[in-house]
Amino acid sequence: MQDKLKVVILCSTLRGSAAFHLPYLVNSSRYDIVGVLRAVNAKSSVKKRWIKISNKIKRIGILGAINGLRMRKWYQLDDIVIPIDIQCKKRNIPFFEFDNINSPKLIVALQQLDSDVGISLGNSYISSKVFQTPKFGMVNIHHEQLPDYQNAQSVIWQLYNNSRTTGFTIHKINKRIDEGQIIYQKQVQIVFKNSLAETVYKTYVKLMKESAEGLEKVLSAFPNYIKNASTQSSGTKYTTPSFRQFLVIRRRFLDLRKSHNEISPN
Repeated sequence: MQDKLKVVILCSTLRGSAAFHLPYLVNSSRYDIVGVLRAVNAKSSVKKRWIKISNKIKRIGILGAINGLRMRKWYQLDDIVIPIDIQCKKRNIPFFEFDNINSPKLIVALQQLDSDVGISLGNSYISSKVFQTPKFGMVNIHHEQLPDYQNAQSVIWQLYNNSRTTGFTIHKINKRIDEGQIIYQKQVQIVFKNSLAETVYKTYVKLMKESAEGLEKVLSAFPNYIKNASTQSSGTKYTTPSFRQFLVIRRRFLDLRKSHNEISPN
């Protein structure tokens, strides 16, 4: 009888995508969740963080940066998930916390858990020393379609490009963010609501559910999926929209919502 795949989840928040996905991934006959590792201080050093913030403000302007902070709440799952540490305790899944995602102690934990594959859910940059530790490496879920929407936040840039669909991509992690081999992806219809904020939130929750089901599917037949992974072609990278770009997003959302309602009246 073939041994079950040993899966480790890496996350940085207690209430986030990992907490949302975990209930979909337990009780499988094909794989076991052998541990959840959380990076408590997922952010870079204060100096590096301020350099990054400064560079972003230069690109998108102060209004874009302020608006980006406002939009963060559109992607929060706090009200609909149980903290992942509580879930792990309830399900007897080993749960560990470390200073940061690239901690040497975290690597030791991966080795001691004898993990076959790591799943990154909601983390910052992961070093090669970490993602190469599991037997088959690590995979990430990007809640947009790759390679067309690398680094992109879900939904908003699709609206900017006049699209009624979004999607998610499960890909291998390599040294370049969102550029690893594509293992599985799916297109998802945008859920149009009265406001842009509600549209993004409702669609994001739908994406999370679809991607959780997709990840369970991939893990259940992991050797086949990893064997057929495809290299990405040249992609397009996005960041937080400038305020001018946000106004375009809002205008195109209104146009798309109107045409959607005309085609599919409530």
